[in-house]
Amino acid sequence: MVQNPATLPISLQWWRSFSQWVGGIGVIVLMLSVIQSTSGVYRLYYSEARDDKLFPSVRSTVRMIGWIYLFYTISGIVLFRLAGMPWWVAVNHGMTAIATGGFAITDERIGAYDSGTQLAVIPMMLLGAISFRMHYRLLTQRRLTFLWHDTQHRVLLLFVAIGSTLLLLEQTWFSGTFNLIDVLFQWISALTTCGFSTVDIQPWSPSAKLLLMLAMLVGGTAGSTVGGLKMSRIVLLGKGIQWRFQQINLRPHQLMRYRLDSKVLSAGEAFARVESTAILVILWLITLFGMIVTLLHIVPRDVTTEAVLFETISAFSNVGLSAGVTHPTLHWAGKGVLMYCMWMGRLEIVPVVFLLTRVLNRHP
Repeated sequence: MVQNPATLPISLQWWRSFSQWVGGIGVIVLMLSVIQSTSGVYRLYYSEARDDKLFPSVRSTVRMIGWIYLFYTISGIVLFRLAGMPWWVAVNHGMTAIATGGFAITDERIGAYDSGTQLAVIPMMLLGAISFRMHYRLLTQRRLTFLWHDTQHRVLLLFVAIGSTLLLLEQTWFSGTFNLIDVLFQWISALTTCGFSTVDIQPWSPSAKLLLMLAMLVGGTAGSTVGGLKMSRIVLLGKGIQWRFQQINLRPHQLMRYRLDSKVLSAGEAFARVESTAILVILWLITLFGMIVTLLHIVPRDVTTEAVLFETISAFSNVGLSAGVTHPTLHWAGKGVLMYCMWMGRLEIVPVVFLLTRVLNRHP
């Protein structure tokens, strides 16, 4: 909504960056680092799509997550300063990059800087899309091969490589120009749900925007700072399809083995996981469809369905990339729809549905 963030007072620039930094690690995680552990702590922890503990207790785990988060934040600030950003700009961008929030304090966003600085931002966005469990393993055991051996992180790397290549080919075909850095930057920004931008996306081809929508919809890995559906759920849906076809081709004397990474699951446990993930994805898509239809009735008639679809997915996945719909002149009802999308996307849809159900049940 802020057209010229460079003109904001430094207090508001700091508040925007700090609120995104807090939102990146998760308000629930920050709260759990100070409250007394109870049985409800585990439910709060898992509600933010964090499925693994680094230590036996949740409280110790979230404190370690906090230290890792702080380490990468400081590292990003130093990296951006060395890349050419002034200290104040580096501090704000370092906080919003690792939080995959994307708020900038320059009018031209990251496009205000040269290609070297833009390339320095890319690894920080990727670090924000990697789970804290994997960060802990990488920092303590210092082996990058862990990323490839973990299924959801391997899929993330494949999405980065294949998706950026497809987007580059599409943009080269459509515009006739070969701009590797801008395409790579925008693809990773969408996939990590960071939302930084170096170029105006509105003139891009519909198919290029469709690819960016897919990236925003999927997001990075579970247990990281990203929004979207997250890679672990995409992997689990893929596994469910694979297991289903294996069952169809199974011979009478053969037995099925359900393996997810290094874990061997029973048939009941495997399909219970697939079922819960499928229900969440269906709820996600139904809600997204409802928000798109609602927003279409609010925006001016000259706004295309493609732009509304792009904007709604961006808000629901907490990305921030815009096709031109989000603007200070947008009707207050449209702003309300997008705020609701961002709120629900940040908290995860199941806790929100549970909350609304409890509230409605109190007033028959």
